[in-house]
Amino acid sequence: MDFGEWLTQKLNEYHWDQSDLARKSGLTGGQISRLISGTRRPGRNSCDAIARAFDISVITVYRHAGILPPGPDDDVRFDDWKSILKQLPEAKREQLWKIAEIYLEDERKEETAAKLKPEPTTK
Repeated sequence: MDFGEWLTQKLNEYHWDQSDLARKSGLTGGQISRLISGTRRPGRNSCDAIARAFDISVITVYRHAGILPPGPDDDVRFDDWKSILKQLPEAKREQLWKIAEIYLEDERKEETAAKLKPEPTTK
């Protein structure tokens, strides 16, 4: 997926149009249009502005722009998670932490149950 396609996908995800992104990023409508059409390559300044507008990790934007080499998907997701968590109040972050601990405990129980389950015998 090229940068313009990715940017269009993000706009759709946020239910924004190009003018919304221009307003929130400080870029002009023309700059946004050229980034989407591929007639302008994204530079660091436009990537920084787009990351701020979407409130996502700049590393994610740099990777989609080709400024940074692609990394493992889990690295990108981790950067996005950090960005999301920073936006939440402390109480909500604590709630998410507790939920994650519950899910981990459930996973451990399922793994233990699977290990204890007897192997089927073949004749």
